[in-house]
Amino acid sequence: RDVTPIDSLRGSGNNTNTGTVLFVTGLARNVITVGGSGSTVQVGGTFTITDSYVPLGATRFHVNSTTGLSVGDLIIVQRPQTQPWIEAIGMDLLTSPWTPNSGLKFERTIMAISGNEITIDIPLCNPIEQAFATGAVYRVTDSARIQHVGIENLCGIGQIGDYPSNILTGYFVVYQNLKNGWIRDVRMAGWGNALGLNSGLKWCTVQDCQYVEPGTGTASAAPAAYTVGNSGAMCLFQRCTSDGGYYHIMVSQAGTPGPNVFLDFTC
Repeated sequence: RDVTPIDSLRGSGNNTNTGTVLFVTGLARNVITVGGSGSTVQVGGTFTITDSYVPLGATRFHVNSTTGLSVGDLIIVQRPQTQPWIEAIGMDLLTSPWTPNSGLKFERTIMAISGNEITIDIPLCNPIEQAFATGAVYRVTDSARIQHVGIENLCGIGQIGDYPSNILTGYFVVYQNLKNGWIRDVRMAGWGNALGLNSGLKWCTVQDCQYVEPGTGTASAAPAAYTVGNSGAMCLFQRCTSDGGYYHIMVSQAGTPGPNVFLDFTC
């Protein structure tokens, strides 16, 4: 049978007196980074979604062709961010207006194919409307990701030399290009940004973590305790706490495709 190794950075507990304590000094930066060399890579051509409207929560839609697609394929369902949509929601009126880009990329698995209709495993978290954007589908592989890794049972104390002016630079822990990972029972004190599930993330869990006594900052935006980044999806944050100072508790970025869950927080 196939047995996948599990690797973890595990301390003896997150108590500041009796557990495993990491004291971090020096300048602001990402302290612990865990991840692979890449995320998804396109394989083959791109298919066009032909439905005039694919609703929020949809698991089925039609494409111009299913030749080359098979049940079990890992795919990206893309909803571009176009100028007509930007103008429709008024984001062209900002001081720094939004601009067109590749938009949201939902990573899904094909569960069934019937003619030119595709059924996927997880509902879409945004509608795809022909009036504003033409959706696309393409196959991908993700062999550059790592998986089955975790950090647990330790305490990280930040004593960062260039706070408060550099409060937004770096995280205590960053996960990227990773799936099936976890962070649990980690206590963080003295930080700006704490935990970041960033690019190329899916199927990761953060639970029973504590963010306390955050560092102070002078930036126009506050740092973030718990973040899921621009391509993070299917991630769960649960039973975490935060206390003290000026910060954002739960953050998702502009290109986060979802779904992601923040559950049972005490803040």
